[in-house]
Amino acid sequence: MKFLLFISLTFCLVLSLFINSSATCYPVSTTSTVPTTFSVQNKVSNATLKNIKWCDFYVYSELLPGQSSGKYRIYDYQLEKQSTYAGVIKFTLSAKNSDVYLETVDSFTLTKNEQKTFIIDNDTKVKNPLLEKVISKNLYDFLK
Repeated sequence: MKFLLFISLTFCLVLSLFINSSATCYPVSTTSTVPTTFSVQNKVSNATLKNIKWCDFYVYSELLPGQSSGKYRIYDYQLEKQSTYAGVIKFTLSAKNSDVYLETVDSFTLTKNEQKTFIIDNDTKVKNPLLEKVISKNLYDFLK
């Protein structure tokens, strides 16, 4: 009888240790913030955009008319020094068998936790930095 009592107590002790150890909480690394992302969309008629750069970020694919780039993520460590990125979009426009380097006149801005698509269309104001002036009111005038 003493032997059965000893076995029962030992079993209960081992079981309680197992239950207590399995209930241990471990810190979990999760983030509830929305990632900061951007993409570029080409809505310029009959023209391809290539060599696209915005701030420190490059879009490595050519964008045909109507095409969007993939989403580019800006990680939190990149946003430690500055919480907002702003700058013009620089690109090469290919149309009518010619290439020309252009920059947008207006700046595009992205702040932490935003998800934006920057659209380059026929009404986007552009300039060529070598000419140091606005080439046209918009890209549509340039394509004529």
